[in-house]
Amino acid sequence: MRQDKQGAAALPETKRDAASQTIVFDVVLSSATRQDMRAAAKREGVTPEREDDDYWYDLYSAKGLLDGAEKLRVGYVSATSQLAVFEYEFPSFMNTEQVG
Repeated sequence: MRQDKQGAAALPETKRDAASQTIVFDVVLSSATRQDMRAAAKREGVTPEREDDDYWYDLYSAKGLLDGAEKLRVGYVSATSQLAVFEYEFPSFMNTEQVG
């Protein structure tokens, strides 16, 4: 994986590379770190509710990111700060119509 001038993981160079990667906020999730995701969220204007190294998860408001989502949880491996979980929370439980 190549890096940009700031040392963050850069986007794949080819369409084939991009097709095999999941990219959110212009960050390749498979190689993302806590610092990468926080910087990307800030660039995108995502509102943090909690960004704290003492917790495994950073919490963000998902308003305006994904229709119907309320929160975004981004979890990390504590020993390495490597991204482990990226999940949106919706306000209802077991309502298949909400995401359909």
